[in-house]
Amino acid sequence: MKSFTYIDHLRELVRFVRGGGQRFAPTTVVQKLDTLAGAWFVPTGIALVTALLCILIAVLGLVLPRQGVDADERRTGHTQHVLMLAAAAGVGSLAFIGWWATAAHTPLWVRHPASGVLAFFPVLVIVALWGVRVLYTRGAAARVLAVGATALLCASLTWSVAGHLAQTSQPRGETLATQRADVAPIREWVDQTGTEWIAAHPWGAAVAPIVLSGAHVGLWDAPAMADVPRLTGAACETEMLVEGGRYRVCAAPAG
Repeated sequence: MKSFTYIDHLRELVRFVRGGGQRFAPTTVVQKLDTLAGAWFVPTGIALVTALLCILIAVLGLVLPRQGVDADERRTGHTQHVLMLAAAAGVGSLAFIGWWATAAHTPLWVRHPASGVLAFFPVLVIVALWGVRVLYTRGAAARVLAVGATALLCASLTWSVAGHLAQTSQPRGETLATQRADVAPIREWVDQTGTEWIAAHPWGAAVAPIVLSGAHVGLWDAPAMADVPRLTGAACETEMLVEGGRYRVCAAPAG
């Protein structure tokens, strides 16, 4: 396996940052946003309406003066604290989603913006619920909007959680036990041959069986993995070195 110098690693880092390490067909902003909206186990339209309504309620809660606010709350600047939280959550959400939506080289996987979504979306929901309290003091019409927003948010969250639970309860085509059984011959081959590295082809489903085999995992298209055997679930295009269940290890391509 080719040894890399510091300069080689630096060049590869620059290449990875510029290209995202992906070789997928370019994606569009609309495709990304549609993928994100469809990842909540509710219809895309419901997810979008819920998100827009939360933003609207949060903004109204921060813009409209609150009636019946006591002196202690005025003195502590409660609204200013909420505004700072809303601003931080808004900027964080836009940064993660904006980067992912405009990064045409990244695939339609919500795991890329997921860290930002999990960190900032709950804060936006909390600010929206705070806005509901503010609207509830603004008269009958505002109360109807506040109650309707709360009901929609609760219904969407319940629907989303139920959909997620339903998906996780579905029988799986592959379990850890079946993976271990399939990888057993490959693990034995790794031990016998002293193989240290196996490239995952493609990256994703092939990673777990390589880890279970005891070898180190490499990207199949990385220059350093050019002479390394590849684990795949497809048919080998080169010599097959070992097979285990649905997986097989193929020799590195010549040249």
